[in-house]
Amino acid sequence: MLQTPRLVLEPLAEHHADVMFAVLSDPTIYEHLDYEAPPSLEHLQGVYRKLAVGHSPDGEEGWLNWIVMHPASGPIGVVQSTVMPAHHAAWVAYVLAQPHRGFGFAEEAAAAMVDHLI
Repeated sequence: MLQTPRLVLEPLAEHHADVMFAVLSDPTIYEHLDYEAPPSLEHLQGVYRKLAVGHSPDGEEGWLNWIVMHPASGPIGVVQSTVMPAHHAAWVAYVLAQPHRGFGFAEEAAAAMVDHLI
């Protein structure tokens, strides 16, 4: 678990799909992304089950994913990193629910994740 002054980042687990499905069903999240909202709760559970393993099947990539929790609002998004040790590189990403944008939460959560990666 990672903590910031305003947020708690919980390591992603399959059980988070129940609370995250509603958050991730908002179509405004996907305006600038190359994928769409999860089509069903069962689909999201499968995705989270796969990601919670923590690495790709071939072991070439590490998968680090956190649910971003706000104490007053509950889950507000996700931050994630795909780590490629052989290349000394990592991809980082975040998705934040529309009502929680513009308050610096994405920057705060992503910074905590990057600090953890370093």
